[in-house]
Amino acid sequence: MQKSLHLVIVALLLIANTPAAGAQANPPAVTDRNATVIAGREYDAGRLTRTLFGSGWRAVWTAPVTVPVFDMSRYAGGVKPTERGGGNQTISLRFREETGWREYHFRSVNKDPVTLAMPASIRGTTLGNIVQDLTSSLFPAAGLMLPPLLDAIDVLHVTPVLYVMPDDPRLGEHRATFAGMLGTVELSPQEAPNNEPGFADSRRIASGEKFLDDVIQSSRENRLDEREFFAARLVDFLVNDNDRTVDNIRFARYGEKGAYRWRPIPRDRDRAFTDARGWLIRFVVRPVYPKVIGFDSRYSLEGLTFESYPLDRRLLQRLTRGDAEQIAQRVQLALDDATIEKAIEQLPPEWRERSGDRLRTVLKARRDGLPAFARDFYAWLATEVDVHGTDEDERAVITRHDDGLVTVTVTGCEDSSSAEPFIRRTFLPGETNEVRLYLHDGNDSAVVNGASNDAITVRIIGGDGSDVLADSAGGGGTRFYDAKGDNEFITSGGTRVSLVEWDAPRRGTGVRVDAPWRPDWGSSFGWGPTVRYGHGEGLTVGFGPRYTSQGFRRLPHRWKASANLLIGLWNQKPGVNVDVDYRADNSPLAMTLVARATRFEEFGFHGFGNDVPEVDPALSLVEQDVIAIAPGIVWRIGWRAREDLGSGFSDD
Repeated sequence: MQKSLHLVIVALLLIANTPAAGAQANPPAVTDRNATVIAGREYDAGRLTRTLFGSGWRAVWTAPVTVPVFDMSRYAGGVKPTERGGGNQTISLRFREETGWREYHFRSVNKDPVTLAMPASIRGTTLGNIVQDLTSSLFPAAGLMLPPLLDAIDVLHVTPVLYVMPDDPRLGEHRATFAGMLGTVELSPQEAPNNEPGFADSRRIASGEKFLDDVIQSSRENRLDEREFFAARLVDFLVNDNDRTVDNIRFARYGEKGAYRWRPIPRDRDRAFTDARGWLIRFVVRPVYPKVIGFDSRYSLEGLTFESYPLDRRLLQRLTRGDAEQIAQRVQLALDDATIEKAIEQLPPEWRERSGDRLRTVLKARRDGLPAFARDFYAWLATEVDVHGTDEDERAVITRHDDGLVTVTVTGCEDSSSAEPFIRRTFLPGETNEVRLYLHDGNDSAVVNGASNDAITVRIIGGDGSDVLADSAGGGGTRFYDAKGDNEFITSGGTRVSLVEWDAPRRGTGVRVDAPWRPDWGSSFGWGPTVRYGHGEGLTVGFGPRYTSQGFRRLPHRWKASANLLIGLWNQKPGVNVDVDYRADNSPLAMTLVARATRFEEFGFHGFGNDVPEVDPALSLVEQDVIAIAPGIVWRIGWRAREDLGSGFSDD
């Protein structure tokens, strides 16, 4: 029963906050200058729907709005459609200049995940209607409000403009889909041909995935402007945009060879100002899918970083607490009342009338709380820190100080002693538990020296090259990991070395199926419900604490424990249960403990022998008090298979 309930919840999560898009019933003609449309009249809802799924931005979605009609012959000197784009929810159409190289994207304001990402059986059903309704938590064309905010802090961005697509024969095969559709048009950040200046005068543009996998790891000459990226993330947090994944960002290169500076270009603002509320959202969806958050004066660290951690932890590795506080103060001062007002003014008057007061109040409150949240964000990043070298030959020196501080310095092997280090940062034991230095490819060396202490654990992970890893400090706080290349290890008291190759597991089920497992760092504590059905106990409900501790190369967790106070609904008698799961380091081995003490379990006793007369089953039930403890050793041979070895004690 628990598994079935989990699958139902996962299904709800996969469809949460996504609607069905479509063109207007009567699309405007090519000759029309303006058209009045409704972004999502289907989001008008009664009291019950609002109670369960929240009011979100229904008032904006259902307001008639007058916007310009898109004129292909005039826009950017004339554009022509090329191909359809989009992902799992947005319908988009790409346009290219008639006589140039620039590309523009028309993106639907409404979304269509039921068609684009859901099974065909969902379409036209009650479940499909619920899917559509949940989009009311998104702000239509939210990206309109971002340019003034990003201009104020000097962060690169696109500038979307709201249009209605006309019933234009030049749309060709796309006419039936896009004629009458409300959407935004924006310039796509791209490179110009022949190494000429392109988007924002940069000469190279990289996708988020390429930047992480190739650019930033390939050479020390590529450096991200981390201060600008941190500032851009603070604006994400301000507007409640929790969708900064590798797919929703690009990077622009500036400078000369040998000292390239890369700047972030955040994009795809569909989830800015997201406001997911309602009883079902709060008590069913959010506990297992924290990304679903409301828009108010409070920040949700877990919700805002739920899918952004690959970017945040990989790219924000040099900033100190002082840097974070300084950047937050600068951003807070730049986003003054006039800037917030200018952002709201980008909305059509009809939308501004229905949302302006609330946007103004909440944005000012969130701006005032931005420095405090920036400190929380920094503390979240600083607990277990990933530090990355490149694929070039490099030398790392890790110095342990008497007071527990750890200084990490990374330079090129050929760099002079006076050259500026590629990385230099000092970690404090009060805010950092662990530093993980990834050397990647190349023939690297890493030396740990200084005081003999283990206040901060240091893990050094080699790559494909032949590396030299040496620890002269001792103290037991240093770990070396390298399974490839012809490596040399120099150890002292307490140094640990692992030669076992690491193959990170991937999710077998859930909202991130086939994605890497969620972080191998941090911990979480919360409270949650449980529902189960079992023979002899009937339907049981419970509530209790849940604790999860992540660990390096211990996925999906290091420790996971839960306890519940239970009530049997058949006889209203109590019980308790405890589940503990411990995973070994880089191993399929796990140790478990399952224990329970209940008074609601029953079994049917029909007497002794074969000639017992039949009686009413209800009269044959015998109540029993159960105390059971079952420790076990588990060897996992796959996501859906395992071998168990254990023993148990039961008294009933």
